[in-house]
Amino acid sequence: MGSAFLGLSIGCARCHDHKFDPILQTDYYQLQAFFTPLQRENVPAEFISAELTGRIVRRKAELDAELKRRRRALQDFRVELKDKLAKAEGKKVEEISDRDLSQAVKKNSKHFTEADRKRYLELRESLDELKDAKRYDAVAVTVKNPDDQEDVPETHVLMIGDVFHPGDKVEPGFLSAVGPLSAELFEEVTSSAKSASGRRRILADWIASPKNPITVRVLVNRIWHYHMGRGLVATPNDFGTNGSGPSHPELLDFLASWFLDQGWRLKPLHRLLVLSHTYRQSISHPQGDACRKVDADNQLLWRSHFRRLESEAVRDAMLAASGSLNHEQGGPGFYETLPDKMSRSIFMFTWKASAEDRRFRRSIYMFQRRNFILPMMEVFDAPDMIESCAQRQPSVTAPQALTLLNSKFAYKTSRLFAERILREAGETPRQQVEFLYQVAYSSPPEQEEMDDCVRFLAERRDSYGQEKPEKEKTETKEQDKQPKQEKEKREPTDPQLAALTDLCLVIFNTNRFLFLE
Repeated sequence: MGSAFLGLSIGCARCHDHKFDPILQTDYYQLQAFFTPLQRENVPAEFISAELTGRIVRRKAELDAELKRRRRALQDFRVELKDKLAKAEGKKVEEISDRDLSQAVKKNSKHFTEADRKRYLELRESLDELKDAKRYDAVAVTVKNPDDQEDVPETHVLMIGDVFHPGDKVEPGFLSAVGPLSAELFEEVTSSAKSASGRRRILADWIASPKNPITVRVLVNRIWHYHMGRGLVATPNDFGTNGSGPSHPELLDFLASWFLDQGWRLKPLHRLLVLSHTYRQSISHPQGDACRKVDADNQLLWRSHFRRLESEAVRDAMLAASGSLNHEQGGPGFYETLPDKMSRSIFMFTWKASAEDRRFRRSIYMFQRRNFILPMMEVFDAPDMIESCAQRQPSVTAPQALTLLNSKFAYKTSRLFAERILREAGETPRQQVEFLYQVAYSSPPEQEEMDDCVRFLAERRDSYGQEKPEKEKTETKEQDKQPKQEKEKREPTDPQLAALTDLCLVIFNTNRFLFLE
């Protein structure tokens, strides 16, 4: 809460008074008291109507029907096996539980044939294959107040943050350096100690109060950061002493005041920023050398910041260029394929890749675990999902180039892009290059680029068109014996398609494709 809304590292005050900012240890526990009564709860929540497309509804109905059929088949076979086990052991069928039956099957009980065991395990596995059906039943992980509103646990200051050494009792309260902001809020927070109801609303009123000098500046700074590439305060989660401080304090104050006058409406603020001269600058400057001597870090905003696409946007841009991006909205997400030899079994969970058409959806629908980031996302600086991420830290590393040059995903999208070019562009190499540049860069190629690409296509086409030596033919026969997933990365047999695939792969690796200008 402190990092997201107030731009302060309040957590440092858990064990002692903050060493740098005016936050007392009692402030930490007074804020914690707003959340002390909460209990976690999983609440069934239907998908919103916009998400329930015809395809989603049909798929859910199909999975539900199939799941019901398989459960019935398993239950019928369980009854049959229980009857057999009960007769053999001289028991009643009711005395044998599903657990007892499973144990008997696992221990290869002499009362069952090999066919019985095989059939039982097959039915169990067929149910596991339909775990996806549960994902169509949306569940919201929420918090709630206790049923007994008057039974509120006490909150104590913990000595050096140790739960086994509670100190003085505290009631809900705000940061002492900011205060309640109004007499009404002061009265509400005083009365909130008697009941769990309404505590979070009081805290929300304080956070979003027009009189709160912190929240509005943190919010405005985040929006500036998203549009410009770096915030006026370069540390969006830390406006305190250890933060960077505002590079343009008067501008930050003006935007905060202007935003309040607009009634906290975000669209006018977005419009103001994107229509500004600062946002519309190029990454280059006619007097760039002189500017760098004065302001190498671009603190004065004399040019636009270099900005690489985020990991999800890199993947989506490649799919969009290839023409294979699935724009379907809503519903359950998808599981991307994992690289070879990467473990697919995690504690109480087995990773099973979705069908290809599902995997071509936007990355926002990609299933990711907090402690299990997909390699392509990780190599392009996806954030740590365990902690709050104020801003991503882009890097330029060798594994990024290796991923875009050698991964199966890069090759697959390059081939699909090449097929799209053959399908939608003209037949001549110049028409194909023109189409490629318009799709990938939204601009036509310069004459030198056109000549280089046409020459590249001709050389690669001739190279693929040459007959292979006997040694390579033998190797190809050996490759044909490999599993299907091992052969996915082989070149297309059509020389023209192969040459275009290579050119598309080159385009995906250019700075012009990966960086915003």
